[in-house]
Amino acid sequence: MKEDNLITRNDRPSAPRKEGATGENGGDEHVLVPRAPFCFRKAREAIASFTPGRDQVSVNEAVHRPLRVGGRTVLATIVSHGSIENPRLGVTLAEGIETSGFLSAVADHLSIDDDLEPLYQTGLEDPLFGMVIARLYGLHQVRFISPFASACWAILSAHTFMDAAVSLQSGLLRFCSDSVAGPNGPLWAYPEPSDVLDAGEDKVRGAVLNVRKARYLMSAAKAFHEVDPSFLKAAGYDEARSWLMDIEGIGPWGASLVMVRGLGRMERLPEKDKALAKAASAVYGRKVTGDELETMSERYGQLRAYWAYYLRVAADHPPLEDPASAPEGH
Repeated sequence: MKEDNLITRNDRPSAPRKEGATGENGGDEHVLVPRAPFCFRKAREAIASFTPGRDQVSVNEAVHRPLRVGGRTVLATIVSHGSIENPRLGVTLAEGIETSGFLSAVADHLSIDDDLEPLYQTGLEDPLFGMVIARLYGLHQVRFISPFASACWAILSAHTFMDAAVSLQSGLLRFCSDSVAGPNGPLWAYPEPSDVLDAGEDKVRGAVLNVRKARYLMSAAKAFHEVDPSFLKAAGYDEARSWLMDIEGIGPWGASLVMVRGLGRMERLPEKDKALAKAASAVYGRKVTGDELETMSERYGQLRAYWAYYLRVAADHPPLEDPASAPEGH
């Protein structure tokens, strides 16, 4: 999170408040300033439909999700106080805590620093993708709550049906982390690598009921516990990908998932993503092969994966009405 994305309480600009939307957990509110355009309504929709986060978040006008940083779990309540072109996010956290780690987690989760303008400038030259931009204008990628969480999901979901993977992940959260009270019941925080290491392989095996996946999760926990987080963001793509693939249980698809959806590294297309070709075919109205995807994405340069993300979202959530008639959201 960039320093200029945080406004302290005393510096916070006045803005209209939605009754009951802030301070719901009785804590202090802090303001984050995303890079415009940023549509909070679309972020909420993406979070609500994100299957791996099913029992970790509650979404209404606000987003309520537990965050675990430095061994402490806190409920974060996130609301919008701005507009798409002048975005402001209010983040309510418990009083009297060191907030920087929690606010950085929210900023990374919502990709508030991402610059969408190069994607839009190039994409509007493509009439069909331009229609996607019009529908999804202001959508920043919603990432996993942490790179470690994305690595765990890569392990748990590999060669496993989606509902079964969600069940395995729920076991991991309940055995290795804790919950906070949400608006509609308990919400479970994603464990930190140290939590999984402290639990030990026997307990993790009992949580996920799978000897092999438990071993892989322990390997991931050890690797992420020991690595400097800045390395994964600053290292060359191939170097970071190679580090990930040294983790037992992480292959090319898993490494790509962590790079894109965990770290926000958008330089390359997701690997072995069969659904992406299907999504592109739906948007472009013809069969698009994997080889074609590489060629089509070249024009987007360092934002290839953002093009892919927009295609996936557009195909997974086709419009129910004329986008021009849809109400504007924040």
